[in-house]
Amino acid sequence: MNIPDALALAWLAAIIGLLLAGVVLYLLWRGMRAARWRIADLEARLAGAQGDTQALTMAAAGMDKRLLNLDVRWRDAQARIQKLEGQQTSNRLYREAIELVRKGGDPDRLVSELQLTQGEAELISMLHGGEKSPA
Repeated sequence: MNIPDALALAWLAAIIGLLLAGVVLYLLWRGMRAARWRIADLEARLAGAQGDTQALTMAAAGMDKRLLNLDVRWRDAQARIQKLEGQQTSNRLYREAIELVRKGGDPDRLVSELQLTQGEAELISMLHGGEKSPA
């Protein structure tokens, strides 16, 4: 092989090497561009997920406040129901006492049978003792 052939072969090898390097660089550039697009897409998805998470957190906090409010209202309602039940029991007890007095019962009987205080029994006897129910 003579020098001009070797020189031509060297130039050919250099050109092929440069072409291969160009192809490799192009493929790397394309891969980087695709990776950037993928990163941008993932960042957008992440931002959306963060917004959704924040909205859900705020909704949960609002739900917690509403549940606490409902719990307070529930307890108030239970207290009112118990109070009304107690009043109904008292009213029933007083109706029985009035009926017993109308049938001739004395304050001591009211105290022993209905567990009224002596003052309650005497007051009911004074207020309703004169009225006699038809037997």
